[in-house]
Amino acid sequence: MATSSVHAALRAAEAASPTFDGPAVLGLDAPPAGFTLERYDTAVGRGRQDFVRACEGLRTWATHRTLGVRVHPTSTPVRLGGVYVVTLGTPVGAIAAPCRVTRVTDEPAHWGFSYRTLPGHPEVGEEAFDVRLASSDQVRLGIVAVSRHADGVMRLAGPIARLVQRRVTTGYGRSLRGFVREPPV
Repeated sequence: MATSSVHAALRAAEAASPTFDGPAVLGLDAPPAGFTLERYDTAVGRGRQDFVRACEGLRTWATHRTLGVRVHPTSTPVRLGGVYVVTLGTPVGAIAAPCRVTRVTDEPAHWGFSYRTLPGHPEVGEEAFDVRLASSDQVRLGIVAVSRHADGVMRLAGPIARLVQRRVTTGYGRSLRGFVREPPV
């Protein structure tokens, strides 16, 4: 996606309100009517040092450095109220997915955030990303998403769009696990 297109999407998203006004996804047992609920959980490390590193990776969008996914602005860490455009595709052609961070949790054994979709996102919903240090010393990444397709084109893509979404989510886990294993710079 061209830089000028990303900047235009960011400018448009800054003043926009989230397209999802349902309950926060954390703690949902069932999705709101018309939405799907997806959960993903994977181990990304072990011990306090890996937890700190995983939190750093989540905070700096390392999770989203998976095949074909980019976050703009590129060097801006997660912040409450921050507006970002996540792109999926190639630099030549990509789907832009604007979102706003609506929750940040910063606790001794838990760091995470949620974002809600903004106009122009191919989905309507919320996604939560949380790293936890379990009592077993295992570091886990949990992702919870509630969504529905935003328009007819995405509804036509239906099962293919859901498959892509699952693969991207799995990629988030792989990316964070790799980040945790890399030596800090």
